[in-house]
Amino acid sequence: MKYKIYKVLLLGLMIFPLSACSVNQDKQTTEVTTKKSYLEATVLEKTDHAILVEPPKTAQERKSGDAIWVNINNIAEEKSLEVLEDLTVGDVVTIGYLGGIAESYPGQINDVFEIALVEKGKDTEVDYPQMVVVDGRLYKATGEESDIDARCGNMDGEITTSVDVTEIPSEDGQSNFGAGYGYQYVNENSIDVYMPDDSEELKWMRFVTEMTDFPVATATTEALTTIDTLEGVSMEVADVTNQGIELSFLNKTDKSIQFGDDYSLEMKQDGKWYSVDYIIEDWGFNSMAYMAKKDVPTNWSADWTQFYGVLPQGNYRIVKPIMDFRGTGDFTTYNLAVEFTVQ
Repeated sequence: MKYKIYKVLLLGLMIFPLSACSVNQDKQTTEVTTKKSYLEATVLEKTDHAILVEPPKTAQERKSGDAIWVNINNIAEEKSLEVLEDLTVGDVVTIGYLGGIAESYPGQINDVFEIALVEKGKDTEVDYPQMVVVDGRLYKATGEESDIDARCGNMDGEITTSVDVTEIPSEDGQSNFGAGYGYQYVNENSIDVYMPDDSEELKWMRFVTEMTDFPVATATTEALTTIDTLEGVSMEVADVTNQGIELSFLNKTDKSIQFGDDYSLEMKQDGKWYSVDYIIEDWGFNSMAYMAKKDVPTNWSADWTQFYGVLPQGNYRIVKPIMDFRGTGDFTTYNLAVEFTVQ
């Protein structure tokens, strides 16, 4: 089963050599979270580096979404490793973790110290509800027919591609129930899709989104960041929307190239670069480290709506610190940048 939302790639995770905490770059302070939390959840999907779980509706973690990626790379406890080896879709597990949950969809739990089996489930693929992505938003079927009696005869758009019902659509105009169906906007959180119902009769069916509307980003301060080059290391845009980006890194050297989740955005105005303003005061990035192995493309993605909001039309660049790591306390950091356009 493939899970494509934001295309999170967890290859090469390791402990970040500089710190194991979240950093608020405005205040230059360090905060270490040591509180242990436990979540009982059902396994939806399993990969080599993570498991996708669904929290119960009554769980506190459910506020972060109905699906959460759980990083299993750093688990060393023997009993947990035995559980992971035999884990299948449908199993119920208890997850012991530190810190919070990254606010993306699906959410992400990164600092996991224990996985315990609660109950074996059926080893079957999970069928997701009917879903479609329109304008970067994920809409789910309510199972109800539209309450609109009179409507315009023109469609606002059409579903052009489809994935299996065991997958979540991730691209604009994509669903997990078929292609070729037209849709119309209802309001800022709802659309109607003209599609077959359970009786195979074509009807207007209601879909709603749980995603939040974010402010439109602004850029007011001239950027002073020095942009570097690192011979043999490239950073390119694989995909971009006004709400997030996917980058592809390629290391053609023998150097130990590492990078984290930190980045900044800049907008080009009148031939100059300006820093995109943060929409929140207290912010920080997950303390993760990714390895860009030699000659192996490594992908990384970010949803910036929590930090910057939605980007208006314009020319931008993303700046990411990249580390040439030679040993503890022995490294060089470079600021790489790549430009992109929001239509």
